[in-house]
Amino acid sequence: MFRQLKHNARVRRAIEYLRTHPEDEPAAKAILASTHVLDAKNAREAAEIAGGRKLTDEEWSVFGPRWERAWYAIVR
Repeated sequence: MFRQLKHNARVRRAIEYLRTHPEDEPAAKAILASTHVLDAKNAREAAEIAGGRKLTDEEWSVFGPRWERAWYAIVR
């Protein structure tokens, strides 16, 4: 029950976040899916799940800020 309540709160926060950052929709969807189903623990893990592979540090330095911004707005 609490897991579903937590997920519902994250969905509400994702909707609010996407109002100001619509370009982050793919990241927001991946974060919601990876936290609800696969129990991702951080933004990088969620990005790696979405990409299907480990990200190098160079790749993460490019994509990381956007994913972390979305992660902290949605997961808190």
